[in-house]
Amino acid sequence: MPSDEAPARPKIVRTDRKMVYRNRWMTVWEDQVVFPDGSSGIYGCVYESDNAPPLVQFDAPI
Repeated sequence: MPSDEAPARPKIVRTDRKMVYRNRWMTVWEDQVVFPDGSSGIYGCVYESDNAPPLVQFDAPI
């Protein structure tokens, strides 16, 4: 009988985090990580504020 559960993914471990940018609408974090194979790297994480205005692009001048 097949399982309905998704297979477990290898964990990526965060070893450090620093804020690299912040304004009223968003915060950007840089995470130092270690991958399952033991190699290290970085991830950029962007968090938007609940108060962030929508971005609207107009094709013609108003």
